Amino acid sequence: MANMGEDAPEDVSNSSQVDMDGQSLKIALHKLEQAEAVAEAAENLRNLELAAVPINKVDVGVIASEFDITDAEAEKTLRENKGKIHEALMSLVLK
Repeated sequence: MANMGEDAPEDVSNSSQVDMDGQSLKIALHKLEQAEAVAEAAENLRNLELAAVPINKVDVGVIASEFDITDAEAEKTLRENKGKIHEALMSLVLK
């Protein structure tokens, strides 16, 4: 029984360590969630910026057929290159 008394402070110490680790985990998880929210907001902003770029639908068709990609991929490439077909084509060639 005397041995149990000696173990008791150690158990409390281990419990404190677990509580501290749990708190550290909560903090790390919160930081991760914040970072993910920032990344999502940045991606949403980039998508809005790209959506505002005027493009020619004929150019989308040309890019899609020449590179055998979907219209969505062609449109994104065209928007990423400010609607300029020459720059969009060059970016795909250089990929």
